[in-house]
Amino acid sequence: MIYAYPEYGTDLTPELLDRCCDLGARLAAEVGLVVRHDGFLDAIRGKPGVRIEGERVHFDVGLLRANIERYQEGLRRSAQGQRQPPQDRPWTMACGGFSMEVIDIETEEVRPATCQDLRDLIKLVNSFGIGGNYPVMPQDLPPLLRALACFRICWQEADNIRPYDYQHRSQTPFLYEMHQVMGKPFDITLCVVQPMMIDDKDLDIFLDFYPRWKTQRNIQFHILDYPMMGITKPVTATATLAMYVAEMFSVYTLFRTFDPELEVPVRLHAGLMTDLRHT
Repeated sequence: MIYAYPEYGTDLTPELLDRCCDLGARLAAEVGLVVRHDGFLDAIRGKPGVRIEGERVHFDVGLLRANIERYQEGLRRSAQGQRQPPQDRPWTMACGGFSMEVIDIETEEVRPATCQDLRDLIKLVNSFGIGGNYPVMPQDLPPLLRALACFRICWQEADNIRPYDYQHRSQTPFLYEMHQVMGKPFDITLCVVQPMMIDDKDLDIFLDFYPRWKTQRNIQFHILDYPMMGITKPVTATATLAMYVAEMFSVYTLFRTFDPELEVPVRLHAGLMTDLRHT
């Protein structure tokens, strides 16, 4: 259990990690995942290991634990295939990005980023011989055009800068077509927007693209769940992990229940330290 910004590890023992996983599975089963989407609920209603009460979907503890163990086994196989332990690997650099503002190089004032800033910063990043994520999101366009411009500019300017994400369902058909032109899989995020709740708007987008995924497999689904300690998660490392497990594997199990062929990637890491006095 490590996190990168700043990099730290929780150093939890395997026994304590397993207890957190057990607690997470029990929490998920007892509390349930809020799914405010009648069409999606109807699609999973009556399936084995699922109990729906109002807007809450409760999964059988055994089903959740089996999915957790499946994830753990995948981690073990991955670790066995690594030739070097993490601490012995050479370190690399990449652009983090995602900013909506820049410090103007001439006036040194903080101001909203523009399309030209994105082009200039991509050249700056590349001048150091590195790539990474998009440096800034342009703000000099109407909101619904910003993500479209970010993808277009990144792909026009470089082949090692990753544009990512969108803000609205109406953007997704255009972004999907752009990915088709570039020969890249389209990423759809499935967000945990509040504790134990999946975004109903993301379920709309999922259902929009599910038929294309089923026939073409050119779409990737990802769970987005920010473990901000003391804000979206509890303040302690162990409680954060337990809740993180509950949410991640509730969403994972939800989509596996919808279609057993869906293997939505699960990623768990240590919590984001938002308050350095108390975490």
